[in-house]
Amino acid sequence: MNSIIPDELDPSISSPSGFAAHGTTYGASVSWHGRRRIPVAVKRLKERGVRLSRHERDRQDPLIGELVVLRMYERNMEQHSMARLLERDGKGFLTIKAQLGNPTIFAADERGLILYGHELRQLPGQDFSAPYLQAWLCQFR
Repeated sequence: MNSIIPDELDPSISSPSGFAAHGTTYGASVSWHGRRRIPVAVKRLKERGVRLSRHERDRQDPLIGELVVLRMYERNMEQHSMARLLERDGKGFLTIKAQLGNPTIFAADERGLILYGHELRQLPGQDFSAPYLQAWLCQFR
């Protein structure tokens, strides 16, 4: 399996636990300078690949941050995309809160959009991150 590398590196970006902060993995850091970031509130529509009920979706607190979509390349130059939800920490650095591999826009209007893709999440008690089918409801802020 080829590892995925970003098209640009920036040491000021930190990654969530379970992802490498730098290097040639899904969690590699990327420069956000000059990239368009969209302020959003994100609610997950699935949990570990299973659709959440309306009641469960309404109960969850949204993840607040800035959405950015970027291109990633494997060593064999196969192109992928990655949607990342970023937030600023207390020192002004951008931190990755969540990421969605190969996102596809399912629906969009003036209030927001729904993205489908694979989310890498480290579950309690696991030493690795597993990809799950995921859908994000992104409401523009």
